[in-house]
Amino acid sequence: MFPPTGRRLPGRMLQLRHTADLNPVFALGVLALLASPPVVPPSEGAATAPPACVRFELAAKGGFSMPKRWKGVARLYDPETLEVVAEAAAVSNRTTVVCAAAGRSVEGAVEVAGFWIRREPVTLGAPGSLASLPLRAWPLGTITGSLAAAKDRPTAVEVTTLPARGARLGAEPPPGRMDCPVDAGGRFSCDLPAALYDLQIAPRPFVPAYLSGVRVDPAARRELGAIPMRRGASIAGWVAVDGARFEPSRTRVRLRPGTASGAPPNPHRTAQVEGATMEVPVRGDGFFQLVGVPPGVWELEAEQPPLAPARESGLRVEPETETVLREPLYLRPKEALALRIDPPLDWSGARWQVALRAWVAGTDRLEPKTVFEGNASEDGEVRLGSEPPGRFLLSVKDARGATFFSGFHFALAAGQEGRVEIRWVDVAGRLYLGKKPLAAKLWFGFGGRGVSGEPVESDADGAFALVLPFEGSWPVEIEATEGGVRAQLPALVEADRDRRARLDLRLPDTRLFGRVSLVGGRPAAGAKLFLGAEEGGAGVLIAAADSMGEFSLRGLPTGRVALAAEWRDGEGTWSAPAEIVSVADGGEAGPVDLVLRRKVRLSGRVVSAEGPVAGAVISAWPFGGAPGVLGRAGSERDGTFTFDAPAESGPLVLVPRAPGFALRAFVRPVGTEPLVLELSREAGTLEVVAPWLSDRKAMGLALAYFEDGIALPYGNLLARWAMAEGAGSAPPGDGAATIRIPALAPGRWEVCALPSYSLSFSFATGGDVPRQACAGGTLTNGATLRLEVPKPAALGH
Repeated sequence: MFPPTGRRLPGRMLQLRHTADLNPVFALGVLALLASPPVVPPSEGAATAPPACVRFELAAKGGFSMPKRWKGVARLYDPETLEVVAEAAAVSNRTTVVCAAAGRSVEGAVEVAGFWIRREPVTLGAPGSLASLPLRAWPLGTITGSLAAAKDRPTAVEVTTLPARGARLGAEPPPGRMDCPVDAGGRFSCDLPAALYDLQIAPRPFVPAYLSGVRVDPAARRELGAIPMRRGASIAGWVAVDGARFEPSRTRVRLRPGTASGAPPNPHRTAQVEGATMEVPVRGDGFFQLVGVPPGVWELEAEQPPLAPARESGLRVEPETETVLREPLYLRPKEALALRIDPPLDWSGARWQVALRAWVAGTDRLEPKTVFEGNASEDGEVRLGSEPPGRFLLSVKDARGATFFSGFHFALAAGQEGRVEIRWVDVAGRLYLGKKPLAAKLWFGFGGRGVSGEPVESDADGAFALVLPFEGSWPVEIEATEGGVRAQLPALVEADRDRRARLDLRLPDTRLFGRVSLVGGRPAAGAKLFLGAEEGGAGVLIAAADSMGEFSLRGLPTGRVALAAEWRDGEGTWSAPAEIVSVADGGEAGPVDLVLRRKVRLSGRVVSAEGPVAGAVISAWPFGGAPGVLGRAGSERDGTFTFDAPAESGPLVLVPRAPGFALRAFVRPVGTEPLVLELSREAGTLEVVAPWLSDRKAMGLALAYFEDGIALPYGNLLARWAMAEGAGSAPPGDGAATIRIPALAPGRWEVCALPSYSLSFSFATGGDVPRQACAGGTLTNGATLRLEVPKPAALGH
């Protein structure tokens, strides 16, 4: 029978409670006692107070009835020790009463041959009181089955019962678990309350087997047949449909390895993922089971076209165990989603160009299919006829193709119209190099080439005009063929009441020149140059050497400039560490000779206490003396990875992103291969509060994150990690006031606000990132560290 203790499934476990008899003559005396007022003992040694009593009310459950004549025992139990407090005989057609000390909490049950009756809690009232305890009795039946011959065949199978999905409401037995002994011939047999069940038969340590719709009749035997004994880990769950018809024959469940996104393309690794992907059909009741799943972190997806798929990410599978989903995978009809843009037309009177791509739920990967790409209506409306609600990468462009709104994780919900508000600014200004007007091409915005690939041009007098999506701080990239101007600078756009702004830009009259060559002197034609300015820049500027490997750049910010180079050929990548050069207004700096050396191939391994970690994406960059461009690699099934690093570089910073493990930064010296990165599940959550981020003037600022003193980039590392962990954190400038980053390694975390160019320069040179407006604290396992970053002095008070 169902044991009184043991492991529990969700819901209350069935428990066998021993019951006791009541003496009917004693019961009559109790009733007479209840008619008299209670007697309270005046002191110790005087007569004790009358007991309180419980009247048992027994009825059959599940559509069955009790026999006309039966005998049993009714008992009251101590709920902690399960010791019998009081008992009495129980007989059909008679009132059964058991008494004990007043005010006590107990459990009561009746034991009747051929029936299962669960203990129920009851509190004894005041002295002389009588409480009622209704009990439900289930007639018993028997299940039998067999296990195949095996050296390690278990001596018992664990049977777990759940109400069958087709059971009549009110007839379901409570769920329970019990051990059925297995005899020498491999047969097992045990009694269950008569009912319709779904059964889990677990011949530990083998994979559990699932049987549906097993009917157990009273005083009858139900043969289950041979139970398979399969080794390995498994995943079990159910698929359910909400708002549509469930079609099991068209439903599939797919399991793929959980991987972080952002690793360089690798056909071998892609083949590994495809080879590890498993797909199974579902039963008629929606149940599915995947057997032989390797340990690790997995993503589960259920599909029944044309319904929206259901996904479960970050599903952890341990060796030789079964993972059971707590909730079904719900398939729902796709919804009609709507988006409205205000104003409805762009600055030229044309319709907005809109593009929408959905994020894969619970990951940092975009769905391969574009949800919408086209023009909004003349009312500024975009309607999606049939799509699942969720978060989207949203782009709104004007008729020229300039981006006027970019939502990194824009939410669209059924029945709610998403709204985008755009308040553009008409900008007019002049561009100067030193004191002279400059004819050049200008790109406004982040991400290289600004909000649009098409630049605005200044004329011979330096005059230019354009429309910007909003006022605030803007990075500007400038290029002039004549004179070799290639520069970046920040610009503050402030609009008047008519949404107009005047903007004059002045580039310092500086020149930096030099040559990029390979070891031995051969010129590196077209080598990429990476420049970061300590003061006044707007991020990392990328330029190129000419066919002779030579470069001459004008208009760079004054002060210290970090200059590095990289070049590729058919055999690999070459790089030169950063050179720090001082540039003065009205002066020249150079020649700077950058000598390229072939990058070296390094190898490493991502591991945990459970073994290798597959599907991790490792971001790596030299701890000092290199451009602030991250290199990435992906770990294989055995946890190994390789990447190229600059020759003779110093220590490396390596940050693996692996689903199911905490994000942690490692510093490893080159030459100690393999680079072993050991991950842990211990993690906490970082909440960064910075309301001033919503100020458009803050667009030239960045948040610098430090883990135990190691600076980590946000946009291409921590933001992706937060999204993969389901936080959906927004980068600065996306209207975020609070940034939440889960699953970070415990330790000292610090967040500082500083100009973007300062952060870029620090990464480019490997120097210390300056601390200006900072907040810090210690993050512990399972906790949340909330840091309120003070408003930078540059934004005023």
